[in-house]
Amino acid sequence: MYSILILNLKADKVNSTPHSLKERIDEASLKYSSTLDKLIEGCSIIDYNWNFLYVNDVQAQHAYKPRSEMIGRTIFEMVPGIEGSSFFEALQHTMQERVPQSIENSFKFEDGREGWYQVHSIPVPEGIFVQTLDITVRKKMEEELSTATGRFVTLGDNISQLAWMADSTGWLYWYNKRWYDYTGTNFRQMEGWGWKEVQHPEHLDRVVKKFTDSIKSGEPWEDTFPLRSRTGEYRWFLSRALPVRDDSGRIVRWFGTNTDITERMDAEKRLEEAYKKIEIQLREKDVLLKELHHRTKNNMQIISSLLGLKAEAIQDEKLLEIITDIKTRIRTMALVHEKLYKTGDLSRINLSEYIRELTELIAQSYLDHSGKIKLEFKLDEAEALIDKAIPAGLILTELVTNAFKHAFPGTRGGLIEIILTTIDGKLQLSVKDDGIGFNKEEKMKEGKLGLQLFESISESQLNARVMLDQSEGVKWTIIFNNADGTARV
Repeated sequence: MYSILILNLKADKVNSTPHSLKERIDEASLKYSSTLDKLIEGCSIIDYNWNFLYVNDVQAQHAYKPRSEMIGRTIFEMVPGIEGSSFFEALQHTMQERVPQSIENSFKFEDGREGWYQVHSIPVPEGIFVQTLDITVRKKMEEELSTATGRFVTLGDNISQLAWMADSTGWLYWYNKRWYDYTGTNFRQMEGWGWKEVQHPEHLDRVVKKFTDSIKSGEPWEDTFPLRSRTGEYRWFLSRALPVRDDSGRIVRWFGTNTDITERMDAEKRLEEAYKKIEIQLREKDVLLKELHHRTKNNMQIISSLLGLKAEAIQDEKLLEIITDIKTRIRTMALVHEKLYKTGDLSRINLSEYIRELTELIAQSYLDHSGKIKLEFKLDEAEALIDKAIPAGLILTELVTNAFKHAFPGTRGGLIEIILTTIDGKLQLSVKDDGIGFNKEEKMKEGKLGLQLFESISESQLNARVMLDQSEGVKWTIIFNNADGTARV
């Protein structure tokens, strides 16, 4: 048998999810196994690629598969035929919409096995958490109740749940043996509405109203509440009742069960408390990282200002040019930290916005060119990790600065184009000008245009492919993989 039901953890997806499937499996096992291995229902965690990250022993038994064989495999491999079923649609809705789902229906396996299952699915950071109740026995009992009350009583006394029957008005006239064993009562005490004596006083009015409303409407009844045991202890039960109808559709009796879910609720509470602690820690981490980015940006601005003050006293044009270049590179890195400080994601920035702001910032340093050199942007929307954004910004700074300084001598005007495209997960950044061009070999020998720094950063920090096109002016292009690296927050 296969069955699935998800615990309500009420948590959002976070950036700290491990990169590899093995790491995610290990983390899920560490996080859940100590609690969920004790549950009597089958439990599993399924990630966004439909891989089993965690499976408890009961779940593995339901699937007739070894637990070790299921973990790391997809749900489609382990439960052939589930795709397209109502169960899978419910799971898929939870996976995509991040909302809980509850369903019960029959399911037939490819090997001929079939049964009824109750499925609850609720989103968790790893994907969805799945826990199941096999209700095949209950369904079979309900069918037999319509034709043979005596046979039902025999079966009812042997099920694991507390069970009872009521007439069409809600008057209880039968309880199974487990009810009496748990409550320590007898039929004379419990007949009719005597069951109210073992209800918790704080829940009694609500339970009675909901049950009587179902009796009046003829709709199935479901509720969760504590019941007092023979020792005086209160334990939580998931309680359900279904109407049994005759051939004409008239309700002739009600059949109800009470399933002890105390351990499950305790586990849910512990898990929820654990996630609350994690959420607090993440919020504290966000505050710390924002402060770190803010301080880094401010420190870089202080350094830039100090360099500016020193530059005022320097007469040597070459030395002044070096200091100006250093200030520009510092502003390039400071701009990344400023954008990270302002964004909700402290590990990546909007690369297209960054490129536009950085280019316009560089252009402000060449105000004497503002009337003759035009800027044009062709930027796809893209995000980049800080490990990619900073070296890409430094490269862009070198190329744009060189275009302003060398491509348009004298009164010559022209166009500088900044192009960003995304192709198959890779970013392609181009800086193109229609200026006078240059001889790369000569400039490399002269140490000009910052080509050594540009090519060094491209190779060592971005692992990028560099291309130069001089058919119409100068066009530098770097292509690098935006998927490299892992978010660090």
